[in-house]
Amino acid sequence: MAIVIGIDPGSGVSSDTGFAAFDSETGEVIYALEVGSQRRELRHRLADISSTVSALLTECSQRGKTFAAIESFVMRGKGGETLQRLIGAFMATCPDEVYLTAIQNTTIKKVLAGHGHADKASVAIGVLQYFETELPNKNTAALIKSLISSKQFDILDALAIGVSAWQSEKASVKFPKSKVQQ
Repeated sequence: MAIVIGIDPGSGVSSDTGFAAFDSETGEVIYALEVGSQRRELRHRLADISSTVSALLTECSQRGKTFAAIESFVMRGKGGETLQRLIGAFMATCPDEVYLTAIQNTTIKKVLAGHGHADKASVAIGVLQYFETELPNKNTAALIKSLISSKQFDILDALAIGVSAWQSEKASVKFPKSKVQQ
């Protein structure tokens, strides 16, 4: 069993930062949150995101082995600089016992929607199908339907990142030894 975390860093220009975590055996979503980052000073956004990541990693690590995935893509300009800072803040706070990976946005779309140019709605439907068929959980499916209807795409994207990275890498994941176990 692993707790799977997905983080959608968001650029802070047109989107917020989404966080989601689910149990890889039961499909239970144990964390779903977005941190507002639009139109806020960079240092405030990074402080909020850093404290959220720290709390999320601590909570999930206490539940068991933790697999964390963050979306990685190239963006130019001020939004790209902010994005790279967000990814750096996440990686800097990631404890050694957490398996950490980055996943490209086109890979997420291919895994969940079948092609690399899928829109957000198609990816969200892929996430819903995963929790209805691959890892059936009625509560999670209801949550996802609610997120879709309320257009909370930052949280949905975080779930998509976690699901697609877990699906892509679970056979090869080698969890580091927990500091608690040493």
